Amino acid sequence: MGLLDDNTSLKGSSRNGVEVLGPMSMASSLDCYVINGVGSSRSFIHKEEIAARTGCPPERFITVVHPTASVSPPPNSEREPL
Repeated sequence: MGLLDDNTSLKGSSRNGVEVLGPMSMASSLDCYVINGVGSSRSFIHKEEIAARTGCPPERFITVVHPTASVSPPPNSEREPL
């Protein structure tokens, strides 16, 4: 397991105990599944572009959901009538 980041100064460092292996473009050469962990509200709108930089086909991406995760209901104005 490892992290990929285009910030070259992070290569070889560790984030939460996981090594930064190199740039996003490295993903296509690795025998692995990919999780697109874009979490910033500033970069989230670029999620598809960021995933494309890996060069990996869609079937290499997996979805990971924490067992206690939940989604809040939309505001009343967006709910469907009962």
